[in-house]
Amino acid sequence: MTASDSPAKHDAKDTHVIWIIIAIVASPLLVCSSWQWWQNAGILTTAPQYPNAEFITSDSAAIHTEMEYIVHYYWVDALIRDVRNYYRAFAYPFAFESDVMVYDALWGKLPQDAIEQQTCWYEELRDSCVEIHLFEFGESEPVLLPSIFAIRGEWYDGRLPDPQPTSRHGGTLIAYGYFISRL
Repeated sequence: MTASDSPAKHDAKDTHVIWIIIAIVASPLLVCSSWQWWQNAGILTTAPQYPNAEFITSDSAAIHTEMEYIVHYYWVDALIRDVRNYYRAFAYPFAFESDVMVYDALWGKLPQDAIEQQTCWYEELRDSCVEIHLFEFGESEPVLLPSIFAIRGEWYDGRLPDPQPTSRHGGTLIAYGYFISRL
């Protein structure tokens, strides 16, 4: 047996091969994760945040293999009227008798029907259109987080989960919803 055939030398070669395989397999996953993070960061940094809004949580739902709808929930101790007035300066007006509005995160021009219907479509407005949903809670009411399915008004998986309670009472819940591409 020569020194080049020693078990330690084979173990080192095997370890290198294993790390190369792991790198090859993990690279696409890292690229995809980075792409989704970049999309989220781009949309969230351009969407105007109500002053002193407290982040609560996020939720997401896969629409199909290429698309995902993401919602970020924020709470603020303010009247819904004040929150509406704040967002009117940045976005299209709220729909008549509705607390839903759309915002163009890329500062382009949203189609007129998106503005009128106050809705973003995943086919053509992904990665740019943000829906802002407002929910008002009285002083003694516990703040409940509506499910992502209730926010969209669509039941992608045929269910409508119960709203999730928080430890907050009163104020306005702000839900930012948008579509991103999945790689």
